[in-house]
Amino acid sequence: MDNRVLLVGWGRSVNYGTNLQTIALYEIINQKYKCDFLYSRKYCSSKLFVKKAIKKLRSKIKKEGGVTPEKNRNIDKCYENIRKINLNSPSDKKIILSKYNTFVVGSDQVWNPGYLESTYLLDFVPKGYRKISYASSIGVNTIPKKCHKIYCKYLSDFSYISMREQQGAKCISKMIRRSVDTVLDPTLLLSSLEWKEICSKEVNNISSSLPDKYLLCYFVGNMAQHMKEIQDISKEMNLKIVVLPITEQETRLSEGVVINNAGPKEFVAAVNGATMVCTDSFHMCAFSLNFQKEFWVFKRFNDNSSSSQNSRIDNLFSEFGINRYFNDGDRQSLDYNRISISLKNKRIECKKLLFSAIDGKVAAIHSS
Repeated sequence: MDNRVLLVGWGRSVNYGTNLQTIALYEIINQKYKCDFLYSRKYCSSKLFVKKAIKKLRSKIKKEGGVTPEKNRNIDKCYENIRKINLNSPSDKKIILSKYNTFVVGSDQVWNPGYLESTYLLDFVPKGYRKISYASSIGVNTIPKKCHKIYCKYLSDFSYISMREQQGAKCISKMIRRSVDTVLDPTLLLSSLEWKEICSKEVNNISSSLPDKYLLCYFVGNMAQHMKEIQDISKEMNLKIVVLPITEQETRLSEGVVINNAGPKEFVAAVNGATMVCTDSFHMCAFSLNFQKEFWVFKRFNDNSSSSQNSRIDNLFSEFGINRYFNDGDRQSLDYNRISISLKNKRIECKKLLFSAIDGKVAAIHSS
C-alpha cells in the first residue's frame, strides 16, 4: 500500500500563522506523497483542559470585534486547492482508517495544555498505523502534572515525534521517556520564492495599494503600548507605517495605512513588500527571516509568567544566533548571508527527517 497521508492540525483560523503553517506542511508533504487535510473534526474531538482557555478566547473575540466577511472569504480562498476530508461521524472514521496508513499531526500549538483537543493526539487512530508529529508545540515552558497522564497515553504510540521548541521537546521527552527532535516551523520549510509563487496573485495586487517603502506592523497583543517606539522607528528610517490589524481599534488608526480584510496570502504579500517589520508574533518573525527583512520584536508576555509563550521566539532566535528584541537586541543589521545558509541547511535536514518518518525509516537517519 502506497503512503496515503492525512494531515491533522489547526486550520481555517482568523490567525494568519495558523493557516500558513497548515498550508506549508500540506505543500511540503505533497511534494512526495498524496496528502489530504482533516478539515472538519466534530467527531472524536473532545476538549481537554480548556476551561480557562475558552474564557480567554471569548474575551479576545469580544475585544477584536469579530472578523469581516471579506477577510473570511480571503481565508477560505487559501483552502480552495487543498484536498479536504471530514471526521464528523463514525462512518467518516471508518472511511479514514481504510484510506490512510500515515497520520501527521502539526504544527503550531496543537499540544498546548491550555487548549488541548484529543484529535491532535490522534486518539481516533488505533495502534498499527504510522503516527507522526512534525513541529508540534506546547507553546509554554512546562506542562502541568495533572495533564501528564493524557499525553503519555497517546504519545507513547507515536512512530516519530518532533517538536518546534527545544523547551517543549525536553518536556515531552522526559515525560514519555523517548527522544524527541527539534525542527523548523513548517512555514520555514518553503523558501521565500516558493511562498511568492503560492501567493503570486496577492503579491501583485497588494503592491499597487501600498507605499514603495514601509514599516509593517503586526501585533497579536497590544500594539498601542508600543506606538511611540514604532513612530520613532518610522521617523528615523523615513518609512510609512502599514498595519495588519487584529483589533477593531487598530482598524481605525489615524496614522499610516491599514490593510483591512487581509487573508493569510495578503499577509505574505505585505511581508514581501516591507522594508522593516515590527511585531510580537512568532510567525511574523519566521516570515521576516525567510524574506530577509530587518525586524524588531516587542515581547507580548512577561518572561516570568507561567503562561508566557516567549520561548517560541527565543528558540527561533537561538536557532539562527540572533536577538531582535527591541529593548535588548543587537542594533546591527542582520547577516542574511550567514542566516540564509543556515536556514537552507536546516530546511534540508528537517524535510529529510519528515520524509524518512513517513517512510518508516527515521531510525536509519538517527543512526547515520
